[in-house]
Amino acid sequence: MKTLYEILEVSENASKEVIEKAYKVLAKRYHPDLQDEKNKKNAEENMKKINEAFEILMDDQKREQYDNELKIDRENRIKEEIERKIKDSNKNVVYKREKEEFDPNKELKNMSRHYKKVYSSGVKNIKRNIFRKRDKREFKDLIITILIMIIICSALWFFPPTNKIIVGFYEENMIIKTIVDVLGNLFGSLAQGISNVFTGAQNFENLAH
Repeated sequence: MKTLYEILEVSENASKEVIEKAYKVLAKRYHPDLQDEKNKKNAEENMKKINEAFEILMDDQKREQYDNELKIDRENRIKEEIERKIKDSNKNVVYKREKEEFDPNKELKNMSRHYKKVYSSGVKNIKRNIFRKRDKREFKDLIITILIMIIICSALWFFPPTNKIIVGFYEENMIIKTIVDVLGNLFGSLAQGISNVFTGAQNFENLAH
């Protein structure tokens, strides 16, 4: 919004003589009678503003009051501008702090590290469970296989035709015979030892009674 000085196109320190000369120039320029029909309305509005400005600025008391109001208005606008800048500055500081606190790259790295940790832990647990189940299954399969072999060997030994073949193969192969004899003596000694332990335990129990 223009000030009264700007309307009359003079400085705020202009004297009454300067103000009066400026008024006469503007009055002649915007006089409605000197304007075309299409510009007459704008000229009337301009002349109204020019007359109001001239009336106030030519009166010392009114001009002093207007200057004080103009000064206060400017001070208020300056104050508002300073407050706005301070507010914007605080917003920028808060935003900058929040931006520093929330670093997308840092958060992405943390998420990636956490994902790798969880993934590695999950894989280890899966492998551990698989191997544990596999170990149990393999031990069970081994026991079953041994039992089946014992049953098969027992059936072959007590079946006359196969018994004859096994005995013949045993007697004709010195290496096989030696291995079987060693294993037989070993298992025989082990069985005898176990039998002696049970026998001794039973005798001890009888003596205790």
